[in-house]
Amino acid sequence: MDIEQTIAGFKVSWPDKLVHIQVKRLHDSMRGLSGEITVGAELAGYPSPLHRAQFNFSSTNARRDLIKILAGKVLALPWVDMLEEFCNAVLDGYRQGEPAVEIYASEGANYKPPPYLVYPFLQQNKPTILFGEGGKGKSLLSQLLAMAVVLPWTDNNLGFRVNGSSIKVLWLDYETDKDTFTWNLSRLCNGQGLPEVSIFYRRCALPLAGDVEAIRDMVAEHTIGLVVIDSLGMACSGDLNKTDTAFPFWAAERQLKCTSLIIAHPSKDQFTKKATVHGSGFFTREARSVWELSGIGEAGEDEISIGLHHRKVNDGRLHKDRGYRLEFCEDAIKFEKQDIDDIPELRQHKTTQGQILGLLKRGAMTKEAMAIELDISPEAARKALERLKRKGQVMEVKDGYGLSSGQVGQDTPL
Repeated sequence: MDIEQTIAGFKVSWPDKLVHIQVKRLHDSMRGLSGEITVGAELAGYPSPLHRAQFNFSSTNARRDLIKILAGKVLALPWVDMLEEFCNAVLDGYRQGEPAVEIYASEGANYKPPPYLVYPFLQQNKPTILFGEGGKGKSLLSQLLAMAVVLPWTDNNLGFRVNGSSIKVLWLDYETDKDTFTWNLSRLCNGQGLPEVSIFYRRCALPLAGDVEAIRDMVAEHTIGLVVIDSLGMACSGDLNKTDTAFPFWAAERQLKCTSLIIAHPSKDQFTKKATVHGSGFFTREARSVWELSGIGEAGEDEISIGLHHRKVNDGRLHKDRGYRLEFCEDAIKFEKQDIDDIPELRQHKTTQGQILGLLKRGAMTKEAMAIELDISPEAARKALERLKRKGQVMEVKDGYGLSSGQVGQDTPL
């Protein structure tokens, strides 16, 4: 007997007997471990599957009933021994979880930082949150990133560095419908002049934690590499400010075992007054990367400008801010790169150090001039400049401060 752990559960097989049993939707309760089983066989003259049912692995009566059913279909096989092996293997595999492995520091020399599906936004096999006000283009940007992954769109002019292999995407839509999604997908293709692209789409009504078995099956069936969740609030059940809501969401997301992009709404931190992901702090803490989207313009206008600001990363360094302009036509949506340092409303979402570096791209400036331009105190400007000097990103020059050699255009953490 062989047992293999799958995304959905387990596959137990007897190669010498040409029989296998798929197990999925496992659930542990006071009555024991239960799940959905599908018994398949590659035996001439017999249908496959032989049997499909909900099954309690902890129940002796359930085993007896299943033995009777299967023996009535294929008498020649030793079903008693096979099902005893089967139930024990699934029970042990489920309760053991993933085995512990011993890791040596020297092994790290053979590893590289986590790769990206789309640099700098989506780290492979990590959850990323993109949050911002409604109507500013979060879903459109996410659709464009999904398209870049599927094609793959390696020759784009938007600064995306895309993995060279095509990756399948599943879009979980908690907010709109298939027609709206398809319409925007078509307009994005037209706006960028892209070829035909397809994305697996599912309209969702249940919270992710209550629907994860079905979604996990889809991920396995279609070999999905990226799941987009639109949006976080609707994919949860309960008060978003409570950890009892955040923990089930992340436990379900982790079961998908692939890259995820989670679209979320903002709220203001009561102490710092800065925008954060709405809800419990554990939404931000458990994401491996968090981007904030700021925007100028309203839904329905001919164009909007957006800024993307990297607020958190666990594996790697914070990336510099990005800017894009979205132009809306009847049958097209076009994205273009834009320098947010030229747009004060977007520039103010950058850190003080980031804003200073943006100003110095124009040329040297005095500390006082920077303070006036950024509407901050001279003391705040001085502290930010001191930090940038320690990082080697700025230096004192005749006319005040300027960028250090090689800083222009660098993707430097702030």
